[in-house]
Amino acid sequence: MNKKFDDLLEDDLACFLCALIAFALFFRYVDLSPGRRCLSAVAAMHVTPRTCPGPGDLWQPSWQEEKREAEYERLLERFFEEYIPRYCDERINQLAEAGEDERHPEIEPLFDGFLKENEWR
Repeated sequence: MNKKFDDLLEDDLACFLCALIAFALFFRYVDLSPGRRCLSAVAAMHVTPRTCPGPGDLWQPSWQEEKREAEYERLLERFFEEYIPRYCDERINQLAEAGEDERHPEIEPLFDGFLKENEWR
């Protein structure tokens, strides 16, 4: 049940709660003292609220995210092509040959260790 933040925003209730929290945070910066009756410097800045994305909205990763994803894919490929055949037992090799991915319960701890060995952040 791991939902991404963007998936949660597609839910109307989640959008409503986000808007409610944003509204409450806005008033945190309002100076209601009798002499001023104005917004603080932070709240007075031009702010455009983020709208909840709709089902047709497109999201594009930044170049840093693309680079990180490419590095992950490279490590994943190396794990299955080099690490498993060399260091794992027959059962893990059979699972990999059968098409199981790194999320399989028997493969996941090995892959996590492989990522740590390769200093994956």
